[in-house]
Amino acid sequence: MQSRVDLACACDFLTQLIGALLIAMLGWWSPALATDALDVSVGLKTLPLLSNRIIGQINMAVAFDAARPESRMDAEAIKAAVDSGLDVPGGERLTAMTVAAEDLPKLKGATVIFLAKDIGPDALRVVAQSAAANGILSISTDVACVRANECVLGIVSRPTVEIYFSRAAAAASHLGFTSAFIMLAKPN
Repeated sequence: MQSRVDLACACDFLTQLIGALLIAMLGWWSPALATDALDVSVGLKTLPLLSNRIIGQINMAVAFDAARPESRMDAEAIKAAVDSGLDVPGGERLTAMTVAAEDLPKLKGATVIFLAKDIGPDALRVVAQSAAANGILSISTDVACVRANECVLGIVSRPTVEIYFSRAAAAASHLGFTSAFIMLAKPN
């Protein structure tokens, strides 16, 4: 029975990823260096594959490094992509707010942290500590973040979709994923 559920989740996941790729082909992307709607969409497609699925309102903190203007600009672009009406699997409602990494320890109610580009090592440590302390899923387009066990998920959306997974960061945040997700994601 469990393998049928896992297979169904895997099929749903692949269907959603194909949909995200179609979004990219329709022209939703931004300049190459910025995080774009496809990156965010791929990250959101992983939410139904959490063992303790987020139900209802999803509050996403878009973390940026206050010392780096490019990071703030990327965070604003991510928020704009969410505000433009990105679909969340399962029909959950998504709200995004930009937050300086240093302010994350004071933030209440976030269930996901999406990291903007160009976050420095000090800000990244604050993000990782806040995510772990509060059981928050952290997602980044910087795979090095996952390899350093500072982020749970790393998203690569071009030229092909790849999702990297840090078991250590997930364990620190007390997060689990379905076995279908574990089979699809690339371990760090």
